[in-house]
Amino acid sequence: INGDIVTPSENGQFSYSLPLSEQRTTVNVSAFDTDKRHYVFQLNSFDDLSDHWLKIPAAKLRYLGILSSVSELLPKTLVTRQEMAVCLTALEGYRQQWTLLDQEIPSSRLFSEFSIPTQNQVPSVNVRDVFPSESLYSDITFVLDQEWMSVDGENQTFQPLQTITRAQSVVALLRLLDIPLDADGKMPFWDVQKSHPHYADILTAFQIGIVSESSNFYPDRPMTRAELVAMISSVPFITSRLEETFTYDKANIARSN
Repeated sequence: INGDIVTPSENGQFSYSLPLSEQRTTVNVSAFDTDKRHYVFQLNSFDDLSDHWLKIPAAKLRYLGILSSVSELLPKTLVTRQEMAVCLTALEGYRQQWTLLDQEIPSSRLFSEFSIPTQNQVPSVNVRDVFPSESLYSDITFVLDQEWMSVDGENQTFQPLQTITRAQSVVALLRLLDIPLDADGKMPFWDVQKSHPHYADILTAFQIGIVSESSNFYPDRPMTRAELVAMISSVPFITSRLEETFTYDKANIARSN
């Protein structure tokens, strides 16, 4: 194991002490003319997810650097429009490999903070209720410039503290992904009729796997943090990165003489 000779007992059992690194430890095992490489990951989850179904997915997103180091995820907390803007910025920052800011994270900030390349530019959208002195100003104006979210056209307000619905969250994620909408497939959700303004967005999100099949989608219900994190885990470029990071089958190598 890792170059050390380990001799099993007569019943095939053995013990071996291996120091673990902070994030990933590589373990090379050679036996019976075969070399295999294994990885041991140290995943730090959130204090309030010990028995939650989201524990492992959230820990993996934190390992990638998308979720911050806050102690609690608060899964039932409703997502506001400003937190959705921060989420979109974090996803784009991760995708574009922007600089991850190493600073003290406010206890309320779930998503990691990246250095936005355009943060010193004058935003193209005039927003009456978000000001440069506010901590999330760059995130909000960035997503508005990218047209992933929008302001109220009548009074030019963003309403940062207003909750965002499940349907509106899907719309924002699809705009970030720049995926063409498809309204011709079979809708799996009984509560999403063709008359719904975001019918095509919800159907497209289902088709690409961002949302899973169920009887109802509850499009107009406020989004919770748990639901948003679950959606993020299924975003195509995040899914690919998760598979690349945590899949080990291809790491096995045949021993050469």
